[in-house]
Amino acid sequence: MSTSQKAIFITGASSGFGRDMAETLIAAGHKVFAGIRDVGGRNRSAADALTAKGIVVLDLDVTNDSSVSEAVKKLLSRSSKLDVVINNAGVASAGVSEGFTASNCVTFSR
Repeated sequence: MSTSQKAIFITGASSGFGRDMAETLIAAGHKVFAGIRDVGGRNRSAADALTAKGIVVLDLDVTNDSSVSEAVKKLLSRSSKLDVVINNAGVASAGVSEGFTASNCVTFSR
């Protein structure tokens, strides 16, 4: 990895802005890791398309702490560094955001 090449992790990369960013950044010469939920199921074609472009796809559900930990562990096993995180994954909630913790957050993304 050259000194100008960044290791970039993008959550919510199966479609929309996340996928566009992943494709743009890999084309610019960066090492891109794409966090996608359900890569073996409904998002398989997106995962395959990104992989074909050289993007490392990580199975990631941002609403599940163990999924996040596992994805980061896999990322760090493939890269000696992580320069940028783009948290693009959408999670919906109702209420004052300061009152939410990982243990009491209810999501509507499933």
